[in-house]
Amino acid sequence: MSEVKLLENKVAIITGGGRGVGRATALALTEAGADVVVVARSRRAIEVVAEEVRARGGQALAIPTDVSDPASVDLLVLQTLRASGRIDILINNASVVAPIGMTWEVPPYIWQRNINVNLGGVFLCAHAVLPHMIHQDPLGDVRGKIINVSSGAASEIVLGGSAYSAAKAGVDQFTRVLAAEVESYSITVNSAYPGVVDTRAQTGIRPASPEHASEPGRFEGFHQMGGLRPPEEVARFLLWLASPFTDYVTGQVVRIDDEAVRRRMAHDLGEEPIPDGEG
Repeated sequence: MSEVKLLENKVAIITGGGRGVGRATALALTEAGADVVVVARSRRAIEVVAEEVRARGGQALAIPTDVSDPASVDLLVLQTLRASGRIDILINNASVVAPIGMTWEVPPYIWQRNINVNLGGVFLCAHAVLPHMIHQDPLGDVRGKIINVSSGAASEIVLGGSAYSAAKAGVDQFTRVLAAEVESYSITVNSAYPGVVDTRAQTGIRPASPEHASEPGRFEGFHQMGGLRPPEEVARFLLWLASPFTDYVTGQVVRIDDEAVRRRMAHDLGEEPIPDGEG
């Protein structure tokens, strides 16, 4: 992948970039030639990732940001433009899971915090980057790409996960509407379903409240069968969505589990497809 340079000269903002999928995606996009802006609330975490990028010969900025705060997001975009002059890719990956609990049990302010990060953060980041994407000269056939990391929880019933599910459902519909709004500007917007990923967040979910799970033992079963995807596999998926291979895709919910997606992705990236059921 390092020889292909699919994203040469492009600048990518990756929220939730301090660990897990965000970290893996920053490294994958670096290998593909992009300059990356690594974003999270923890300065220490994103500085570590930025140093990893630089150690591989890439360019990285680490910008602490609260994606639920408009002023913080505006500063992120300002600092990115001052350093790089453009923004080609926005990957909205920042997410929180809490609260896990029946709706009448959870504190309202934590429920609202979930919506503010998982849905509000997607809106704020898109709102801040779009004026610049719309007016910048395209590198290739599109001016910009926005990829919103969503979840099957958007359509599944997960008892105890009302905030997370509602937020992700909102992300998917926001994606569809926004894609239609910016299509004439040669900007694409898609939601990405990464499946169940072996990250710290999932480690927290699995033992948290099994009586609230829609399928008791579901995550343990995924883990035992090797069905939890490594972050690197999801990063490959997000790289593909950020690449010119998907310039024709917009307003879609794209699932990593979709067999046609997996085969097309493998073909485009010159790799062997990962057999279904393996992670």
